Amino acid sequence: CDEYIEKYEKCLTTSTKIPAEAKKSMQGAFDQMRTSWKQAAASPAGKASLAVGCKQAMESTKQAMAAYNCEW
Repeated sequence: CDEYIEKYEKCLTTSTKIPAEAKKSMQGAFDQMRTSWKQAAASPAGKASLAVGCKQAMESTKQAMAAYNCEW
């Protein structure tokens, strides 16, 4: 999930096309996701599920962030 986190943070901090209210909401959701991923990574079963979850998140977010001209 490190690659996803890096790209998402970069998009939030560098994109000028994300409206302020949307950016605030996106940051909150991102912070929650990062916390839940960190908790999941604490167990072997959680780590296994993260591999699939991160890949899915990467694909769906890549499409969503295209509107903000973020490099994904």
